[in-house]
Amino acid sequence: MRPTTGCQCLYAPLKARNASECKLIVFARLLSTSNFKAAVSVPKPRIDFNAAYSPSAIEGGWYEYWKSRGLLKTGVAKGRPELAEEPKDPIRMLLPPPNVTGELHIGHALMLSIQDALARYYRMHGHPVVWRPGTDHAGIATQTVVERHLNLKSRFFLGRDRLLVEIERWREMYGGRILRQMERMGSSADPTKEYYTLSNELSEGVGRAFVKLHQEGLIYRDTRMVNWSVKAGTALSGIEVVTNEIGPESQLEGATFGVLHRVAYRVVGDKNKREVVVSTTRPETVFGDRAIGVHPSDPRFADLHYKYVLHPLMDVKLPIVPDAELVDPEFGTGAVKITPAHDANDFKFWKRHSSLAPKDEKWTFLGPDSPKKVPIPIVRVFGPDGKMLPSSHPDLVGMDRLHARQRVVDMIQEAGRYRGSDTHLMRVAQCSRTGCIIEPMLCPQWFLRMKPLADNVLSKGMVTAREDFAEGTEEDISEMHGNELLIRPRPYRIEWKRWLEGIQDWCLSRQIWWGHRIPAWRVIDPAIQSMGQDVPEIPSLQAERWVVGLTEEEARAQLGPGEQHMQLVQDDDVLDTWFSSGLLPLTTAGWRGTDEGIEAWRKNYPLTFIESGNDILFFWLARMAMLCTWFSGQLPFREIFLHPLVCDSMGRKMSKSVGNVLDPLAIVEGRTVQQIKNAIEVEGFALLEKLTALHGQLHLEDPKTARREIDKIKDVVTKAVKAKAKLLPKGVVESGADPLRMSLVDYMRQTKQIPFDVSRVDDFRKLTIKLLNIFKLFHSLRQSSTQPLNIEIPQSIPADLRGKLQLHDLYMLFHLRRTTKICNSAFETRTLHLATSALRTFVYDILGNIYVMYLKPELEAGDRAREEMALRLTAFALDTVARLAHPLIPFLTEGLWQTLDPAARQDVDGASIMTQKYPVEQDILEISTEELAGMDAVLELTELLRSAKKLEPKKLENAGEWVKVMVKKGEDARVIKHYEAQIAKLAKMSRVLTVVGVADVEGLKRLEASKELPEGSNLIRDEEGHGWWLLFESGVKVEVV
Repeated sequence: MRPTTGCQCLYAPLKARNASECKLIVFARLLSTSNFKAAVSVPKPRIDFNAAYSPSAIEGGWYEYWKSRGLLKTGVAKGRPELAEEPKDPIRMLLPPPNVTGELHIGHALMLSIQDALARYYRMHGHPVVWRPGTDHAGIATQTVVERHLNLKSRFFLGRDRLLVEIERWREMYGGRILRQMERMGSSADPTKEYYTLSNELSEGVGRAFVKLHQEGLIYRDTRMVNWSVKAGTALSGIEVVTNEIGPESQLEGATFGVLHRVAYRVVGDKNKREVVVSTTRPETVFGDRAIGVHPSDPRFADLHYKYVLHPLMDVKLPIVPDAELVDPEFGTGAVKITPAHDANDFKFWKRHSSLAPKDEKWTFLGPDSPKKVPIPIVRVFGPDGKMLPSSHPDLVGMDRLHARQRVVDMIQEAGRYRGSDTHLMRVAQCSRTGCIIEPMLCPQWFLRMKPLADNVLSKGMVTAREDFAEGTEEDISEMHGNELLIRPRPYRIEWKRWLEGIQDWCLSRQIWWGHRIPAWRVIDPAIQSMGQDVPEIPSLQAERWVVGLTEEEARAQLGPGEQHMQLVQDDDVLDTWFSSGLLPLTTAGWRGTDEGIEAWRKNYPLTFIESGNDILFFWLARMAMLCTWFSGQLPFREIFLHPLVCDSMGRKMSKSVGNVLDPLAIVEGRTVQQIKNAIEVEGFALLEKLTALHGQLHLEDPKTARREIDKIKDVVTKAVKAKAKLLPKGVVESGADPLRMSLVDYMRQTKQIPFDVSRVDDFRKLTIKLLNIFKLFHSLRQSSTQPLNIEIPQSIPADLRGKLQLHDLYMLFHLRRTTKICNSAFETRTLHLATSALRTFVYDILGNIYVMYLKPELEAGDRAREEMALRLTAFALDTVARLAHPLIPFLTEGLWQTLDPAARQDVDGASIMTQKYPVEQDILEISTEELAGMDAVLELTELLRSAKKLEPKKLENAGEWVKVMVKKGEDARVIKHYEAQIAKLAKMSRVLTVVGVADVEGLKRLEASKELPEGSNLIRDEEGHGWWLLFESGVKVEVV
């Protein structure tokens, strides 16, 4: 008997607790069978030529079809046996990892359009394409987003473990979202090879790399002045800092910038109450002033060297120290206040002149003229959170240093030491991540010596620009046979070399918790720790001991036999995200930082090329080159291909505050004006709600500033709505992914930045409609013909067919061969915009406006042999164009290609244009220009008739009723007479009559007297019978000789 509880269906032996659970078990088992996989496969989409044009209907379902049939997986193309016999080299590509919780933006869309076009091109050429998609854990960006989401005033309130749990939960919810959005754009990256920079496999290689570099003496720990992001709460590398020039008295973060304040420091013991006046743009730092710098040759201060002045707000004496390196006597007052804890130049001054600086060669500058040493201490007046410390003033403790700026100025005025101000332009450093003002901060960090790594890359060589290359041209990669690095576009080669030659050490550590925790352990003696030593105000200016190891066991193994009682505490900091990203060509290949499995990962390394934005050439690409070459001995890629930064149509960087950001999916799917407005307001007011919660404490501290920040967001939202309404007054038309992709690639003629305009997308939307209509017309003509619907589509046009071809056939084949050559060359030289231009010209001017129009009369003539040839040639042309354009517009071309031979394509499961051969010019009959001379005459006349109608539109408004006569002597006349019907059709005339030679002049006279001519018309000709004779209404004369 069956049990009376649990599931009681036929699958009760599966021991499911209920029917729902049983269904899940059965479904899971069925999924493991190949038959069920086939049964649940995504159906193949089908184009409906009778339906109204709809991008979503045309593009929908194809990505799912490609994925379900395994067409995205790496391997030899199905149905191409020749590739199995003579396999081609694999093409290895890496998708630059977007932030794991990020969303698709227009820069991603450009990157994807280029890379996917290249992947599809090489795949159709028979190369196994290994294109790995992936995401970056994006340490600072992701942690900042989650902290904002949790309304955290400080992450320390939550603690490391709990915050990491929340971030991981956030990643599980939103991680990979951007990859799904890329699928909507047609990405053909292999989903089975997806990587994540914080995965266990990749993390092992990252940790081992740090350990190895430390063992080689390249990674070291030092206390230095770093770029500190107060909002992110971490140090940044130099290339993560953006420097902007601002005008006088500019407002940033609630403080005034662009003002030089003059402060008086009274000379100690001077009977005349002599003052040394200094200028400063950062009055909030005066509490950290511990010296005054003057130029040794400045006569104004010659008698004051090494004397002292009084601090204007504290009972502290400051030495006056001569220094020619820092002080410019022509700037300001000629005297400089020295704040070693808060200024990079002042810190260097401290190392040169302070007797308190460590006696180490890396800290001091010793020479025959060594400066006199005086005891200059380092005093920090605000901490890493930007809040003023007790070392400043009791009334300022806990206040943000920028909000304290004006209060300090007031205090100096109250003390009678303020000597006025001047306005000036200044450059302000800001965090590229958060936009906050960067503060120079003295703190211990891990650094990587970069010069040995840079020199190693430079030693591998680089392809230099050839003198015989015209500007804008690029080398053909198929003709490059060396191992030197090739960088495109060519102007970046000089920048690459200059940057590597002048490289600085890299600050690797970041004071956040999300990321690869640094495998370094601080050695602590419990006996000393129990004595309760004071924590130094500036950490690590005293000696510390650290050991490095991937695990605590590895680290402890470095301690001596008598040191096993020591405590090991792992560094709280994590590695710069760019460090793990810089190892991706190695770690995604299988490298784990050891000598094991070297043969396995060598098969997947190096990449064939890397394509990325020019804005991260040094953030990422240079670091990849240095790190991977150091560990492997081989460059991680042979070629770097850079695309420009995408700006708005006015050349401005896209910004939410400006309101000019364009969502690529909005262009793909379409948006109404109201939808655009709603999206901006929802995002803006969601930020406002969170900001209000975050400012709960700030309201108590500084309510005016809090209200100002909230009003600023409201103002930004309002301006963004107005700006977007101006930018897109009618919303965005649904364009589909194909037109967006092709328009972005077409912009690649630019090298520095792209002034993106949505109207360009519409141009390519019209191109896809044109191509769709040509296919639609072809199918209509084929259905009305006497030929079978499934006609044979030739794979190539051999020379023995030449005698059977008409002049317009030769003309079409000539341009098809030229277009094919241009497209192949465009991909090989990475000038993809040449392919978009060539295809656009061929589809519009050759195929759509000429060839198809010449095809109609042939199909109506009743010549079955010619009818078959015409249909086969047209099918060949359409098939070739679909394959040529597929890398650029994959969705539409897949659907159209299926329709050309339904029995062998549409009705065959797994059949796809993706696996077809990419056309080459050898497949198409070579036609000489001499053979096309007659066709040029036909086109010349057609354009002449069109131009004449444009010249006199009012007189020719009834041109469709007229008889048009033209005469030309020679062979061209015979050709033109053959194409009279097509000329009339293209020129939108009712009739074109050709009369050949001087002997036919009498015939022209008879024609003039006949009733065939419209009343009031006449014939324009010359008496010799030369040139063109065109019949128009009286007063209109057009003649071409």
